[in-house]
Amino acid sequence: MYWQKSRVTWLREGGANSKFFHGVMSSRRRANSIGALIHEGRTVESVPKVRHIVYQHYSNHFRKQLHYRPDISRLEFRSLSLLHGAELTKPFLLEEIKAAVWDCDSFKCPGPDGLNSTFIALIPKVENPLKVTDFRPIALVSSIYKILSKVLANRLPNELVDDAKRNSKDLLLFKVDFEKAYDYVDWDYLDEVMVKMNFPSQWRVWMKACVMTASASVLVNGSPTAEFCFERGLRQGDPLSPFLFLLAAEGLNVLMTALVRNGSFTPYEVGSHNSVSVSHLQFADDTLLVGVKSWANVRALKAVLILFENISGLKVNFHKSMLFGVNVNNSWLHEAASVMRCKHGCLPFLYLGLPIGGDSRRIQFWKPLLDKIHKRLSVWKCKNLSFGGRLVLLKSVLSSIPVYFFSFFKAPSGDSLWCQLLHAKYGQDSAGRVRFSEGVGSSWWRALNFVWSGRGLIDPRWLSDNIVRKIGDGRSTAFWTDSWLEVGPLARAFGRLYDLADNKHISVADMFEAGWALNGNGWKWRRRLFAWEEDLVAQCVGVLDNFVLQGDATDRWVWNLHPSQSYSVRSGYSYLTASDGSSMEDFASFLWVKSVPLKVNIFIWRLFLNRLPTNDNLLRRGVIEVHHDLCSTNCGKAEDAVHLFIQCDVYS
Repeated sequence: MYWQKSRVTWLREGGANSKFFHGVMSSRRRANSIGALIHEGRTVESVPKVRHIVYQHYSNHFRKQLHYRPDISRLEFRSLSLLHGAELTKPFLLEEIKAAVWDCDSFKCPGPDGLNSTFIALIPKVENPLKVTDFRPIALVSSIYKILSKVLANRLPNELVDDAKRNSKDLLLFKVDFEKAYDYVDWDYLDEVMVKMNFPSQWRVWMKACVMTASASVLVNGSPTAEFCFERGLRQGDPLSPFLFLLAAEGLNVLMTALVRNGSFTPYEVGSHNSVSVSHLQFADDTLLVGVKSWANVRALKAVLILFENISGLKVNFHKSMLFGVNVNNSWLHEAASVMRCKHGCLPFLYLGLPIGGDSRRIQFWKPLLDKIHKRLSVWKCKNLSFGGRLVLLKSVLSSIPVYFFSFFKAPSGDSLWCQLLHAKYGQDSAGRVRFSEGVGSSWWRALNFVWSGRGLIDPRWLSDNIVRKIGDGRSTAFWTDSWLEVGPLARAFGRLYDLADNKHISVADMFEAGWALNGNGWKWRRRLFAWEEDLVAQCVGVLDNFVLQGDATDRWVWNLHPSQSYSVRSGYSYLTASDGSSMEDFASFLWVKSVPLKVNIFIWRLFLNRLPTNDNLLRRGVIEVHHDLCSTNCGKAEDAVHLFIQCDVYS
């Protein structure tokens, strides 16, 4: 029965981009058995003793430690309004409960007995783990609904480093490493923070019920140990934990703000005009403390971290924390690190998975990302994957992994790896640009239907690109947004410069009079440009070279595709139908049907492209010898795709 269900699920979803498929393929799904542990210098292999060691470790680990905790009543926390507080405690709607239940997998077990009981799964942090501390505990909670949160980090860390480099300013960065951050959160401190932030009492009661009544047992080789109660910490895997940890981390934000306010810590000033003071960056437990180079700042950082430890229960792992400097002498940095009892490093370093302080124009900058992709591809173990399965894995690895990097950094251009990947996936036009195709129907209808949305198949902007401004005196034409040059609107051709421009609405005439040469006064930016952005300015100036205004004429709109420069339906229709239908796109709209298994779609696609290993193709590839390309039915015909699937009396 279960075997049949498994086969049905695999047949339906095994080649598709589904959760089931990735669950089967992921190497993290392998059984993590614990054969032996090193305890007090001795190797323990007995299963009961291993389970007892694990139980003792985690029952002690989550036991509350008695110590003096400073009062936080004088700290100034941000607080909720009464309206927001009421939203948190309003009665749950039937639709919310139904949506939560319907979102659960109907074939999954709800979890251990008891509303707030938990299984703790041990995930190895290293290869061949031999100590209990080599495992990361993940709570398999039986939550009713999931709270989803995804916050994208901004470019600020790199902006800080680049600003310091450009202006030769001293910059000190301390990357904080919290030891098992979730496990050490003090519950009393967390409740006091919610009081200071004006959370409703009913909400606090609910949070106490969720957090303080929890119990757990550890899964050792799939078998649970005896159960123990939590006395501190937040469970990793609980959907509430990330949000509650943010409240706990708010204490460090308040302390750093207070230090800056009373002059005990000097933050880093970004920019020369309307500068912004930055003292710390926080994203969950990833914390970066930022300031100028001074011994006062070093002492203040150490003091505030120790104070935060005592207040919140969180432990700062100074031995794993790192001190970095920009325009700071190595000997001074080494001495400061010894005072902090931490390590000191050099640029670039990783923060939130991104390199800080590197040069994205260099191929070496992208090596960690290439290594990550190579590592992901090298662990594939299933050799019998269908082509559909291989396609899903390739798209998952080569498309999703680089997205995070691309959202912050510009990849090298030209024949770089990323351009090759995009061109291989989507194709390219005559200018070498990435080409995208979509839609159904005739080329004329698709272009007409998508004219205003800019999604026409033949030319995405066929109408707007051919209606341009003919410049006279330049008074009524927008320099950035109107199409008055061969490259089209400068806001589109040089989008990065347009985003940084401080004079987005300037006219062509005003820009010309101010000077659009390389060092002209017409270029107004909201901040200093990076080196690669200055290269863009040089390219833009090259486009503007030799352009002269005609002071005796006014600007007007013209249609490029007709000698009269006036639009006509005939000229538009002629342009759209000049390139008659693309059979590949029309066939693709028929081929890629979601209701058909992906491996079947792939098979038909290979058949259409004549890529199947027929005897005829194998002969042309040199795999088989001459006279071995005949059909296996002894009909005397060559076995090509047409014969095999259409003409052959046996197989077709």
